[in-house]
Amino acid sequence: MADVSSWIDPITNFLENGKLSDDDKAAKALRREAAKYTIIQGQLFKKGLSQPLLKCLRPDQTDYVLSELHEGCCGHHIEGKALAQKLVEAGYYWPSMMSDSQKFVKKCRRLSPSTITPSGVRPSRWPAYPQKIAESSCGGK
Repeated sequence: MADVSSWIDPITNFLENGKLSDDDKAAKALRREAAKYTIIQGQLFKKGLSQPLLKCLRPDQTDYVLSELHEGCCGHHIEGKALAQKLVEAGYYWPSMMSDSQKFVKKCRRLSPSTITPSGVRPSRWPAYPQKIAESSCGGK
């Protein structure tokens, strides 16, 4: 467990040790919230009805995952809501992932307003000639 407390800790403490707040209202809310989670091999996962278990991330883990999915192997630089959806598809969860995704995209230099051309179109990352696609940084040499 990390030294810094995060949103994961109260849920984990309740699921592993049955530890609840002395405040009845907070304890009831935690019981209700904890029912949405499970612990597998010491890792907290969020349960879903129509999705597989999602690995819950601590705040110190989110920037790396956001960066990897936003930039991707081909530099897709997907935007806010699409990035949050991609996080879920990749199997990750934290409560503020939608707002964090939107903030992360706003900080991205490639998607900043200065990268938009006068016509309003962002420059493409695809090579000018189709035969060069195999040589692009995505998979070719």
